[in-house]
This record gives sequence, C-alpha cells and structure tokens, in this order.
Amino acid sequence: MPNPALLGTSTPVAADEPVYLVQDTFTDSDGVLLVNHTPDIDTVGGGWFGATQVVINSNKAKCNINNDLYFVFIDPNISDLVVKANINQRIGIVARASGDANLWLLGANGATLQRLLERTSNSWYVRSTTSYADVVDAPVVFTLNGTSITSTYNGQAGPSYTSSQHQSNRDTGIRYILTTNSADNFTIEAAS
Repeated sequence: MPNPALLGTSTPVAADEPVYLVQDTFTDSDGVLLVNHTPDIDTVGGGWFGATQVVINSNKAKCNINNDLYFVFIDPNISDLVVKANINQRIGIVARASGDANLWLLGANGATLQRLLERTSNSWYVRSTTSYADVVDAPVVFTLNGTSITSTYNGQAGPSYTSSQHQSNRDTGIRYILTTNSADNFTIEAAS
C-alpha cells in the first residue's frame, strides 16, 4: 500500500512504517518494457531507465535475453539507502551507480555464493563473499549508509564492506544475466 506521507495527505504515518522513495510490485501487462512501466511509488518521477531487454512477466521484472549483462536503474535522489527486493537466481541489486561502469553490485555467483562487487571504470572487484543456499523469490536487503555497505539474503547476513567509493552516485536498480532472473517487491528507502 502506498505510504500516505508521499501522497501529499495529512494522514499520520506510523513510526515503524517505511517511507518509500521507490516502490514497485511490477504489476502491469506481460511484455511491457520496464522502461515504459510506471512504478507504484517514484518520488523523483524519472521512472526506470536502461536496458530494453527487461520486461514485465507475471507481475515480475524479468530479462527476455540470456547471457549478457543488462542493467535497469531508477534515481531515488539519495545515495544512503536501503534497497529491498525478492529475487532469484543470479540477479543483482545495484546501488550507487553512475551508468553501468561505476557501481556497487550485490549478486549471486551460481547457487551457493553471494558476492559484493565494486565496478569502477568497467573493471570488477570482488570485495566480499558469503555462502548461501539459493531460494526462489528470496528477500534481499542491500544497505549503503555512509561508508558502510551491508546485506542480508533470506534473513541471513550477506556480504559486507566499508568503502567511500561511488558514495555520491545515486542510481539504483537491478542487473540481469539470464531469462530465469526475476525481481519483485522492489523498494528503496532512506538509510537511517
């Protein structure tokens, strides 16, 4: 349900209710390009941009081509944030991006290893890894707050790192590589 605080009403918001800058349940007709889809909440208003290979399918965002890197982004207008989504198989959550050449990526490497990667000038650097068991539509939380970068996968601690790299970049989104990749219930809120 959209947060009333973002709708311009005077309805009070419970202290424990998140204030979403972006919320997307990907509810739309099958085949709609994500870049043509309107998120449930987008406080900046720019919508999704990037790869045109990402489409809505069964109310999830999915890639329609295999074996390449496809990025879609949205601008939440902040870089200290918490990104949450339900994901599966080798999808990546991207934050603090400036295009696809400079960013942070939380993603899986197969079905047993979560990796936190830094991409700078198109070069990848593995900064932290954690073993995990792949779960379909697993909840993922990716938090970037100041120099602290942390994550959870299906409620378990994931890769973490400390860095000021890309700290002023704001674009946030999803990285796809396979047609089996999907994302749902994507949200961004300010880190506290």
